[in-house]
Amino acid sequence: MLLPFSACLLRWANAALLILRVGSLGVPEPLLRELPPGIVVQNSVEVPADRANAIGERLGGQIERLTNSVIQGHGVPLKVNVNSCADEAGAGAIYRALAKPYPLSVRKGLMVME
Repeated sequence: MLLPFSACLLRWANAALLILRVGSLGVPEPLLRELPPGIVVQNSVEVPADRANAIGERLGGQIERLTNSVIQGHGVPLKVNVNSCADEAGAGAIYRALAKPYPLSVRKGLMVME
C-alpha cells in the first residue's frame, strides 16, 4: 500500500530530525551541540593539543582547547573556530591578535570564537 505524499514527507522529516539530533551528540564543540532550526553542523574536529599550543603561542595566549567546525545555515556554509583559553590575559591577547570586527570575532569569558 502506498502512503499519501504528505505522510511520506512527514516520516522523512522526522527521520532527518532524529539523524541531526543524534549526529550533534558527536560534535566535539559543546557550543554547537544545540543549534537553532535550520542550522546544522557539517563537520567539527578538535585540533590536536600540540597544534593548538603552537597556534596559541603565535597568537599570544595559551589555548587549552581548539575546535574547527563548519556549520551550514539555510544553505550557506560558515567556518567556526572556538579557542578555549587558559586565562583572561590569554583570551584578551588572542582576541586582539585575531583583530576581526564583531561578529566575525567574538569573546565570551575565556572563549574566543571566529
